[in-house]
Amino acid sequence: MSQRYELAVRTSNVTSAQALLEIIAPTVISGVKGVRILNFNITVASAVTGVFGTGRPAVAGVTPTTPVSFLSVENGEPSLTKVALAWGTSPTAPAAFFHRVSVPATIGAIRDILPLILGGLDRGVGIWIPAGQTFTLHNITGGPTLDVSMDILE
Repeated sequence: MSQRYELAVRTSNVTSAQALLEIIAPTVISGVKGVRILNFNITVASAVTGVFGTGRPAVAGVTPTTPVSFLSVENGEPSLTKVALAWGTSPTAPAAFFHRVSVPATIGAIRDILPLILGGLDRGVGIWIPAGQTFTLHNITGGPTLDVSMDILE
């Protein structure tokens, strides 16, 4: 049975054309076949404009530093899915983005990139990350610090 998990992080990479975060789905060996992203939103935490994109990286990040597990909203156990904010070698930009979003230089501006849709989860709502694959948020231009909130089904 699938469980819902949530996580909120603050990004620190403000460099254009770089990954800000990477959601890392567990491998098939763990028994999880993949992860569905239900909700993904960003809040501007520094007064700088920016343009961001989400997608599957052309090449996943290598040697993520201190990846963090999602938190269970149901039983308190951590998820096998992790989020990395830094790497030995960062993920490369996707060939095509699922979403592109621009933000103003206004602290507190919120963009719901992928809103949680209650009900109908059996119909494939959200974005599917297959086991062992990743999903990234990339800084296309600009570079404010962001607070990112995410909900997944694992």
